[in-house]
Amino acid sequence: MGVGGDDQARAGEFAQRLGEVVVRALDDREAVLAARQPVSAFGTVTVAPEDQPVLLVSPSYLEEQDVRDAAGSRLAPGPGSCLTIHLPATLRADQQDDVVAAVGSWADYFGATCAVERGAPLAEGSTLFDYGNAADPSASPLVDEPVVLVVDPASEVVSADGYGAYTSTGDVVFLDPAYVLEESRAAGIRDYVLSVTPIADAAAEEYQKLVRSFRLGLANIAAAAGVVLLTAVVVSSAYTRRYAQSVFVRYIAGWSFAARYRAAFLAEAASAVLLVAYVAANPPRTPPALGAVVAAAAPRLLGGAEPLVAVAVCLVSSALLVTALAVAQRRLLRTRSSDS
Repeated sequence: MGVGGDDQARAGEFAQRLGEVVVRALDDREAVLAARQPVSAFGTVTVAPEDQPVLLVSPSYLEEQDVRDAAGSRLAPGPGSCLTIHLPATLRADQQDDVVAAVGSWADYFGATCAVERGAPLAEGSTLFDYGNAADPSASPLVDEPVVLVVDPASEVVSADGYGAYTSTGDVVFLDPAYVLEESRAAGIRDYVLSVTPIADAAAEEYQKLVRSFRLGLANIAAAAGVVLLTAVVVSSAYTRRYAQSVFVRYIAGWSFAARYRAAFLAEAASAVLLVAYVAANPPRTPPALGAVVAAAAPRLLGGAEPLVAVAVCLVSSALLVTALAVAQRRLLRTRSSDS
């Protein structure tokens, strides 16, 4: 759902009303909250990893998504549950205590009406869906081994403004677009709701974008391979023509293939080293998240494997060059043999 408007003077009022609409929708099971944050955003941790993902969800999330506990049973919101934390099997006992303490301090700070209770531990290898994040479209919607914090609106740990903020970043998903339009109209904020898109349509549109990007990437790879092949053919043909006499004499003298084209191979090796060094020093990165100001802080495009890909490209280029030189040499030797 897209929200906004030109009336900046009443933006705070609209956000408050939107949050109230979200709270009613969560209570009516007409919306789902799924917000991913690192545990360090809740409080200080000493033994647990600071980047341990915490998936803050509404009770309706457990009804919409298949979340399993360690015994294999599907988790469901319990009657009267308020703040329930489910911990992954990847955390040690002391790390689990650390996470619970951090979340507990967060709940106390924001005036929760209930204490954080431990629920059943999550099944090992759990991967959960967070519906994506409009603030960081490049982030995967799948979360591996998260801490699941089930927050009922009755806990009051998240304010109406907070729910409005979660809505603006795509962390709140309404199950029925007609419901949110009707409720926003009743709350007097219909003009503040810019757009409502069914999640299936949004997912289909995103899928089409990915398919187009994939096809474009394949076309770019094919074009690049064609350029490399053409370059290898041109270089090998020009080299054997310019140094035809030298190549033929070295062949007659019994020089190895590598020795005959030592200069060409050294130039190829030097260019390969320069390319790999450049990629290692300036790795391509994913597009920065919304609001990011430091490009170097964006994650690497291939997670650190960029130099290996550069090495693979250089090996393919070298293989094409060797093949082209072998073909050009065969043509040269055939011509010289027929002339003699």
